[in-house]
Amino acid sequence: MSKIYVTPHINDWAVKQEGMKAMISVHHTKEEAIKAAKKIALSREADIVILQKDGVIEKLIEHN
Repeated sequence: MSKIYVTPHINDWAVKQEGMKAMISVHHTKEEAIKAAKKIALSREADIVILQKDGVIEKLIEHN
């Protein structure tokens, strides 16, 4: 199953798909990025991996 990542990006938060270099979207807050990731993951039947600012995994939301 593919994964959608919410990851720090400079001073913002990015939404990226696993294995892709390009970002899907960039958001000013982590909450906005998570909301966008949930919509994308639902349409792609993907899991969501939320990272902390230091890159450590904070949370995994599995697609059911």
